[in-house]
Amino acid sequence: MRAVAMEVSSHALDQARVAAVHFDTAIFTNLTRDHLDYHGTEAAYAAAKRRLFEMPELRMAVMWAEDPAAYTMASALSADCRQVWAGLTPRARATLPAGAARLWVRATKPRANGVDLVLDGDWGEGAVHLPLLGRFNVANALLVLAALVGGGLPWSAALARLAAVQPVPGRMQRVGGGRLPQAIIDYAHTPDALAQAIAACREHGARYVVCVFGCGGDRDRGKRPLMGEVAGRLADSVVLTDDNPRSEPPDAIIAAIRAGIPAGVPVRIERDRRAAIVGALQAASAGDWVLVAGKGHETGQIFADREEPFSDLAVIEDWFREAA
Repeated sequence: MRAVAMEVSSHALDQARVAAVHFDTAIFTNLTRDHLDYHGTEAAYAAAKRRLFEMPELRMAVMWAEDPAAYTMASALSADCRQVWAGLTPRARATLPAGAARLWVRATKPRANGVDLVLDGDWGEGAVHLPLLGRFNVANALLVLAALVGGGLPWSAALARLAAVQPVPGRMQRVGGGRLPQAIIDYAHTPDALAQAIAACREHGARYVVCVFGCGGDRDRGKRPLMGEVAGRLADSVVLTDDNPRSEPPDAIIAAIRAGIPAGVPVRIERDRRAAIVGALQAASAGDWVLVAGKGHETGQIFADREEPFSDLAVIEDWFREAA
């Protein structure tokens, strides 16, 4: 094995579970509210993330210039760590550290099945079709591209790999469309992630967005009304349902989400997740997008006393087979 790409969680960093791993390259994507049930505060969460960039053996760090937290992370890097910065906007481009390598998106054009990108940077210029949905996936792809070329892969070969990438199951995964509604399955379970997912639906052609989601029990309670506000502000209608309620009363979780949804937004409450998804699809028309958020790739629903097999994808695929 010549190379390993590993996602390192803030929990793992805080608990020193990767203390014996010597990383050559670290990538910073963004910093938004998450895992406050564990870290307690956003400052503690950020400090845990920063530990990855404090590792003295790092040879290269790839940073997302559009997030102000990137500069806090970069301040932890050793003097001999090479920095590669990537981004989208002229504003962020103007604030890069002196001597840093850069990779930028000059133009984007969303399409039904992905995004056309025009790129430039220290390795040259290029155009590529990225077969992923959403502006956040453009960011992720650009960071990966920067890591590849920064690590020595030729520019043309790196672009070819980007064009061949396949969507990750449960991450802006498309099902249906055409004469039937477009269903999207995504793991979004934070306010920022939900906002990004709904925005991606709009960017790629949704004329009407239905957002089906819930919040996990025994996790960050403060995010629930925030997610309700995001869904109510950005989607056209909202369906609230169960999402791993664990030991908490499911009705209380849904009530907390509902409290954040602005007045006047159409809201339906259906605790049975299967019925919630099916009902949203049945009510939708061609051109409408039904975003089913929160569980993504998961194959179970966790209650206080049991875990039941459940898959958003299986429910959606069953509905489309019957509707075809």
